[in-house]
Amino acid sequence: PERVLKERFSTTHLTVRNALAKLVLDGFIERYSGKGTVVIYSPLQGAPQVPRLRVKQVHLIAARIGPSNARFLNALEEGLRRLSVPLRLSCHHDDALLEGSLCRQAAEEESLVVLEPSSSPSSEFAAGAPLPRTIVVNAVKESFDGPQVAADEADGARRAARHLLALGHRSIALVTSGDSFAARERRRGLEEALAERVPPAEPVLEDA
Repeated sequence: PERVLKERFSTTHLTVRNALAKLVLDGFIERYSGKGTVVIYSPLQGAPQVPRLRVKQVHLIAARIGPSNARFLNALEEGLRRLSVPLRLSCHHDDALLEGSLCRQAAEEESLVVLEPSSSPSSEFAAGAPLPRTIVVNAVKESFDGPQVAADEADGARRAARHLLALGHRSIALVTSGDSFAARERRRGLEEALAERVPPAEPVLEDA
């Protein structure tokens, strides 16, 4: 526990926490909320070769906050807490202008940006604007050369459709807002599940 380390080395709680955060960044330990600290360094394998990324702050710019991304937000917050990196959260509500303003502000603050882009074609991501130190989530674009993370929406929709069909439903409604990457992938998954049926004309997929 941090308390024991503080007493053993006659130092402050902040010093211990910063030292542990450095060991996490260097790949020697991992820290888990409610579980503690785990040493992952092995003398047989030598010192770990971990790429270093110096981050003062992570700025998450999300399209919306709700049950759909709560698990992702909790995991991100927990991971950053282990590294003692502050997290700032903003929501652009699918407004491309607000998204651009938040991205520029984060760049000025030299934050690492985790961006869920707007579905608007004029968004920073869709328009091909330079997005340094940015990780894009829930969107995919081949021309973007930064890291992109997207849930497998097609597989989730495919499994949901198969479940509904197994229950005997003959009509499935797809309720979406906008033409986002997630919405297109969900439709693809639903259509693939329906095409597996013989004859594929039944049941039907309705848009709402």
